[in-house]
Amino acid sequence: LKRIGFDISTTQANTQNPKYEVRWSKAMDAYIAFSKKFDDEPNPTSSFGAIMVCTEADEGCPFVPGCDFRLSLPYDDPKAFDDTALEATKYDERVLQIGREIIYTMYLVAKA
Repeated sequence: LKRIGFDISTTQANTQNPKYEVRWSKAMDAYIAFSKKFDDEPNPTSSFGAIMVCTEADEGCPFVPGCDFRLSLPYDDPKAFDDTALEATKYDERVLQIGREIIYTMYLVAKA
């Protein structure tokens, strides 16, 4: 994500679940990102859409309580290429694929 222009900095690195400040513009407030399950704080409990982007999440969460719609967009995890000559290429491919498909999905939602 850094290679495509996101500003990402670690705020709590020395924990089991580090938190990151994410910005896609210098003028915006940081979005705090961290690993969480769908029912963890600060996620909403009603009136939201659930987008499952990995096979593990798609299979592990067939029902998401409180969501208005659930969309499955599973992607092959590029971590299969970690520590190989293709690592950077595969991560770049996946982030661009996810970006294109999420933008298209949001376009369709906005039209509805």
